Amino acid sequence: WVSEKLTKLLSRKDGVEGQVSRDEVVALAQLGLNEGVIEENENKIIRNLIRLRKIQVEDIMTPRTVVSKLPESMTCGEVLHGDSVTRFSRIPVHGEHAEEITGYVLKRKILEMVAFDKHDTKLSDIKRPIGLVSEHATLSSLFNTLISSKDHIALVVDDYGGVAGLVTNEDLIETLLGLEIMDESDDIADMRELARKKWQERAKRLGIQIPDIQDHSQDQTPESHS
Repeated sequence: WVSEKLTKLLSRKDGVEGQVSRDEVVALAQLGLNEGVIEENENKIIRNLIRLRKIQVEDIMTPRTVVSKLPESMTCGEVLHGDSVTRFSRIPVHGEHAEEITGYVLKRKILEMVAFDKHDTKLSDIKRPIGLVSEHATLSSLFNTLISSKDHIALVVDDYGGVAGLVTNEDLIETLLGLEIMDESDDIADMRELARKKWQERAKRLGIQIPDIQDHSQDQTPESHS
């Protein structure tokens, strides 16, 4: 019964009678948990989903000060001989000034260029455009933006158009699930450890449901950022 009611609520269409009360959804999810119809993690995901319209991008973004980026004038060969390319699957690139983010490059594209002996290819030649999102945009809005653009990353800007940080679809999913995930092609620690700790503090303040798990930071591979 609970499962049926919850499904009907979530599947209603917009309209006068289609308005779904958030409290109604949360209450049914909790009831479903109490009766064993849904699991605890499913209950938390539903509760977090309801909060997407209340949480802003600035609450989950990677702060500008810890975003790893490369000058677009670098060549693929130069990047490969450094240690940056192995860290992230998507790397923001900038122009003459570090604050001038002009796009991003895919790690696999850099490796592809090198594999075909195109070491001198500049990042500016393979960069992709990066979308902009306001730091005050809601996560619900961010979700729609990333879906419509079919992208995985966006540059966060402040009220004056300056770079405030970076946000990825992984950040959004982590908020929804209430835990941290690893990018599909990242394999070593990134530079967002500090940002992640701050995110956990913000999560508690924002009421995001986080699974009750023990800290295994000593024996787990830290995630990476984009």
